Amino acid sequence: IVTTGGSEAIQFGFMACLPQIKNPSLSVDEKDFLREGDIIMADASEDYEGVGEAVEVMNLQNRKAVGGLHTIVIRDNNKLTTNIFRAFLFGSEVIRNALRKKATGTSVYSVTKTTLKTLLFNLPDIKEQEAIANVLDAAVNEVGLYEQKLAALQQQKKGLMQKLLTGEVRVKI
Repeated sequence: IVTTGGSEAIQFGFMACLPQIKNPSLSVDEKDFLREGDIIMADASEDYEGVGEAVEVMNLQNRKAVGGLHTIVIRDNNKLTTNIFRAFLFGSEVIRNALRKKATGTSVYSVTKTTLKTLLFNLPDIKEQEAIANVLDAAVNEVGLYEQKLAALQQQKKGLMQKLLTGEVRVKI
């Protein structure tokens, strides 16, 4: 174990034995690094429901990362969308259904950058996007709170049922 500045890191001696790909002709430009608000979409899925699965890049905190294999990085270079609105947009069933209709393949469904370029949708102006995203974000947070409350009530029910079944609590009829 190597300790540096209060944090610990494990160092394995056998790591040098792993094969490495070293190709000096392959380089990563600054534009290739992911940025806050980028959307990473899987370009293939083994089932119809997984077509268009996407995540928003958040909290990079100055770390450098690139999109992986079988992913498409979606970035708004023209600044036509806000980050959160873009995340809701590509997470929406409207976009996912449009991608499912355009996906190709029989056992593995795939989406390409060309497929993404064929998507047409109207975008509200930036202020309206912010308002829409704020309402959707509040709704998502509220649903999360209700899900937590439901889980707590289900746990309470489970406990009460256990007490009834063991006879610890009796119900008068």
